Amino acid sequence: MKHPFRHNRLVEIVGIVIISAIISIRPAQARLCACCVEPGARYEYPGEIYDFEFEMINNLKVYRVARLYVAAGFPDGFKGISIPAEDSLTEDYRVSVSQKGRRWSLVFKRKDGERGSLIFTLPKKAVHFGVDLSANVRRETRDPGSIYKELRFKGPVWGTGMFQGGNARATKFLMVFQGYGNACTSESDFGNWTLAITGPRASYRFYGAFVIPTHR
Repeated sequence: MKHPFRHNRLVEIVGIVIISAIISIRPAQARLCACCVEPGARYEYPGEIYDFEFEMINNLKVYRVARLYVAAGFPDGFKGISIPAEDSLTEDYRVSVSQKGRRWSLVFKRKDGERGSLIFTLPKKAVHFGVDLSANVRRETRDPGSIYKELRFKGPVWGTGMFQGGNARATKFLMVFQGYGNACTSESDFGNWTLAITGPRASYRFYGAFVIPTHR
C-alpha cells in the first residue's frame, strides 16, 4: 500500500519541476521574440543611434563601385557636380571611404580622371524605417524574421574636387542604408546604400553597395 504522504510529496516535487522548466523556457522565448517581426509590420520613426550601433555602421565596408543616378530628363535639374560626357553617364565610379568616428569622407573617381570627396558627419539620430513586404492575406509562406529596412541619416555636407560647385550653407546629404533583417539592428542587415545631395546649388544622387560579410 502506497504511503499517502510520500505520494503527495512526489506529486508536489513533479509539479515544482514542471513549473520551473516552464519558467526557465519563457525568458528564452522572450529574448528570441524581442527581434521577431509580426505579419504586416511597418514602422517609421526618428530615434537615437547608440555608440554600439555607430560601431556596427563603421564596420560596414563600402563596395568599390558606385553609380550616379540618371533620370530620363538628364541633365535637367542636375547640378553641383561637374557633368561627365554624356556617353559616360552609365560608367561606374570608383569609391572609397575613410571614417573617423561619425565623420565620413566618401571619395569618388571617374574614368576621365575627375575626382572629389563628399564629407559629412552622421548625426546622433536617424529615421528608422521597416516594412514587411511579404505580408499578404493569401496562405503563402513568409520569412517571419525578415523585413525590408532602412536607416536614414541627414545633415550638412561639404564637397571637394568635382563636387565643389555644389557647396552652400544649406546643402544637405541624405545617406540611406538599405537591406533586410529582423526587428533588431545588425551589421549584416544592410547590403546597399544611396546618397542624395540637395541644396541651392546641388541636386544629384549616387547609389552603391556594401561588401557582404563573410559570416553571412
